[in-house]
Amino acid sequence: KEMSVVGREVLDKRDVYRLKVVTLRGNEQFELFDVVSGLQVAVEASRETPIGIVPTVTLMKEYQPFGSMMMPTTVVQRVLGQEHVFAFSSYEFDSVPANTFDLPPTIKALLIKK
Repeated sequence: KEMSVVGREVLDKRDVYRLKVVTLRGNEQFELFDVVSGLQVAVEASRETPIGIVPTVTLMKEYQPFGSMMMPTTVVQRVLGQEHVFAFSSYEFDSVPANTFDLPPTIKALLIKK
């Protein structure tokens, strides 16, 4: 819905741009991007949970090429004093068969043809 640059700062010894992002649902978060590479390095947000609103920080680190895409191999999520580290060794793109999202024949039959 809305995105604006709110500043420039240093995160983990690198210059980053801080962007304020408001989603279509009205949720507000801050996304940080490396000034040199343009890669996203962090997201700071507050999430609604059963125990109330919880602030979260997600860090994306150690980008490597996977096919034509640069993807983080380490993602660190900090929530309520806990730190969760996710390590990725591979990413898979375009492996979903083309017919996966085809409508069932009974639904297709209901569509009005032009």
